Amino acid sequence: MTISGDACGGSLLTGEVRDQADLFGILLIVRDLGLTLVNVIRVDRNPKVVK
Repeated sequence: MTISGDACGGSLLTGEVRDQADLFGILLIVRDLGLTLVNVIRVDRNPKVVK
């Protein structure tokens, strides 16, 4: 996982998540740190090309 600053002064956490269990673990860490989660976006690494 990579943490970087965004243009609005917030933080952006990016990285690959293998499965729902990994995602749940990350969300628990965010909660335990008392951070505010604003958005979660799924990005497909291998999008299907439709012609």
